[in-house]
Amino acid sequence: MKLIRVTLRVRNQQDALLFYTEKLGFVKRAEFPYDQGQYWITVSPSAEDGVEIVLQPPEWFDGEEREQHLKYAGHNPPLVFQVENCRATYQEFQSNNVQFSVPPSERPYGIEADAMDMDGNPLVFLQLPGSMKN
Repeated sequence: MKLIRVTLRVRNQQDALLFYTEKLGFVKRAEFPYDQGQYWITVSPSAEDGVEIVLQPPEWFDGEEREQHLKYAGHNPPLVFQVENCRATYQEFQSNNVQFSVPPSERPYGIEADAMDMDGNPLVFLQLPGSMKN
């Protein structure tokens, strides 16, 4: 068994796609019609096999379910991405206007920088101790 997808509730799927592909440099892995005028879109940090992030918009739902979805957008669990150099990643993403709540900080488990996407969903960039680079 392996994890292949995680779902990220977003307010606007196209804005999310632009954020993840243009600001973070992710790759669009899938885009195909989901329902009338709607699309199933996934992104990931690379084109290689790995976990894909499903960008789930509120338009997939109706009524109360749509309202619940909108409440969760911006309140998803943190997505943690392993990076080779946390400080360099921080500098690169800051230059792309990614908002950080915590700059690179040394922790017992590595160097971590905390950011958020356009909806306020938490993103963690983590450099593990074995790959410590300044």
